[in-house]
Amino acid sequence: RNNAKVSPNYKEIAASVASKWNLTAPNAVELLEKQFYKENDWDPKRDFFHFHHLYKSGGTSMSGVIDKTIGLPRKGKNFEGVLPGSYPSGDFNHEEALEDINRLLKQGMKREELPYRASYAHTGLRPVYGPEKTRTGEFF
Repeated sequence: RNNAKVSPNYKEIAASVASKWNLTAPNAVELLEKQFYKENDWDPKRDFFHFHHLYKSGGTSMSGVIDKTIGLPRKGKNFEGVLPGSYPSGDFNHEEALEDINRLLKQGMKREELPYRASYAHTGLRPVYGPEKTRTGEFF
């Protein structure tokens, strides 16, 4: 258990998720808080996390958790660790992501130094979305 790596507002985040998802079990918030301390093998210096979610699945709330944990620090309206083009309630914008990546590379940043650790968006993976699935959904 490494408290230094846990978001300082993890209790607030857990309570917010429980409320938004209408989790009514007496220990719902406690169970969500435990997730911040679970051991995992994710290495923020090496790994990239992409969260794609279906419409109306609670993904917007999870995208907010990503912002407030993996995405920190905040830089203006964006989170440094979140790849531009990520939208909690929208499709992933591939052009916006590539534009930002190329901008940083042209400034001399090496690929392995890019600050992004996560991305998120809707995907429309289910067959019901058919021709309206997103480009990311098409890829998956």
